[in-house]
Amino acid sequence: MIVLGVLLGINENNNFDLESWHKEYSDELMKSSLIIGIEYGSGLFVLICESDQEGVYY
Repeated sequence: MIVLGVLLGINENNNFDLESWHKEYSDELMKSSLIIGIEYGSGLFVLICESDQEGVYY
């Protein structure tokens, strides 16, 4: 079972901020992707907005 722990947004707290997470993982992500959430077990929910891989991935 996968449980969404945090849905990221614009926030002063870096733990919950989209931009902070993107900066931290930008070298590992596709250019057209964005981390949108975090699972309680530290997994990431990633939104890919381009190519034949569009979708939300865990």
